Amino acid sequence: MKQHVFKSNIGLYIPQFMEYSKPQLSESSYERRYSQLALFDEFLFNTNFKDKDIDEYIVNKWIHSLTPLSDKTIMTYTVSIRKFLEYLNAMGVAACYLPPVRKVSDNYVAHIFSENELDTIYSFIDDYPCGKCNGLPYIKVELPMVLRILESCGTRLNETLSLQMKNVDLKHGTLTIVHAKKHKERIVPMAESLATILERYCMGLGIIHNPDAYIFPRKDFSAHLGKNDIYYRFSNILKWNKLVESNKKKFSRGICPHCLRHSFALRSLKKLESMGIHLNDAIPYLSIFLGHERFQETEKYLKFSAEMFPDELGKFDEASISIFPDDSIWADFYEEVIE
Repeated sequence: MKQHVFKSNIGLYIPQFMEYSKPQLSESSYERRYSQLALFDEFLFNTNFKDKDIDEYIVNKWIHSLTPLSDKTIMTYTVSIRKFLEYLNAMGVAACYLPPVRKVSDNYVAHIFSENELDTIYSFIDDYPCGKCNGLPYIKVELPMVLRILESCGTRLNETLSLQMKNVDLKHGTLTIVHAKKHKERIVPMAESLATILERYCMGLGIIHNPDAYIFPRKDFSAHLGKNDIYYRFSNILKWNKLVESNKKKFSRGICPHCLRHSFALRSLKKLESMGIHLNDAIPYLSIFLGHERFQETEKYLKFSAEMFPDELGKFDEASISIFPDDSIWADFYEEVIE
């Protein structure tokens, strides 16, 4: 990644902010945010903006300068600048205006995997024909383990790939998520069967007594797999097993590993409901489990196809009226989807 020379009054804080954000961003997201903030720095420098306090006028002037870009791309820029300005405010560096992240479209519907689809995927990846891959020598055993954690624990992909042996408590069957959004640590329990599989996996890699080893390493155990290492292979698995959706408009983002987290959320609500726990009582716990700061994030997370789950959709819509207020803050939700 090409390094930018920051020249504006607040430019020197951008590398600090990026270092602060690095643990919770994938490699591609980190590079995207860095390049977007570099453009903001150039804009401030070229307009001869001398203050540290970033007001509404200068923020909107910069956003309006992006108009040749698509609405969705402008939204990603807005999320990046908002996160940076939040950081400046929290650090007491400046008093900055926070631009609203306007809703671009609300047509993203996650694919909810059926039990048959999951069985097909797991049967295939347990004998995954990865071929020779010198750069990723452990990918054949890593891919099945990664997907099982995503589907069984509802963790984000980057959180999962960032796990080190010291974050895994095999005795009590828990994962400690350290590299989470907003640096909010949380403990995620595993099913006993998953903990058993994970223990055998770690023993097989020889990392059981190495606390600093990444459990999903690349060529050595000092660096972990990237998001694209999983996305590329998962896409191939869907194609080989003819699980690719036929209607791209409905699932505009496509079926991806992130959908496993959505599937976990819906499955958890259905299980709690079957235990007699009302949605009003279940959603606050699910929100904490997923690492969401606001219930609104969970509301958007639980959007699914009415054609696939008509009964569940009706129950959720009825309950959500009293749970979720009308909120215009979209930054956290869009950052989640972008990731």
